Amino acid sequence: MQNKKVLIIIVVVLLVLAAGASYYYQKKNSPKPGTQQQQQQGQDNKPVGAVYQQPSEEVKAKLVPTDFPFESGAPIITELQANSNQYSRVWKSSKSVADNKTIFENYLNKNGWVMYPGISEKGRLVITASKDQYLINVSATEIAKGQTEVSATFSASAQ
Repeated sequence: MQNKKVLIIIVVVLLVLAAGASYYYQKKNSPKPGTQQQQQQGQDNKPVGAVYQQPSEEVKAKLVPTDFPFESGAPIITELQANSNQYSRVWKSSKSVADNKTIFENYLNKNGWVMYPGISEKGRLVITASKDQYLINVSATEIAKGQTEVSATFSASAQ
């Protein structure tokens, strides 16, 4: 009986030591308050290594199909060009995620794009499609009741 009590005490002490070591390690290796926030603000929330610029009309003409169903009159949140082979536009849509899904799937099917499995769930959508050397990635997320943020990225393989 005495050995059992000693064994239980040893196990409890070891568990406390392990928990304390884990806590100390996490605290030591976690960023200081405000550090991560400052880093993100310093990078404008753009991925490291990518150089973004205002998109040129030449790049848009090369990558974006002229009949792509951008929502007419929808406020553009941002337009970016990472290089001469990638263009992105983000806008606020007054249409639902489901409506945007129908619009983009119909457009891609009608125009011969090959669609790949994506995400389609309540409030969120991701569609990826390719045609020749071009790739389109469209995402839509419900950000508030009656408001959807849509992002379309157009890219081409480097030639």
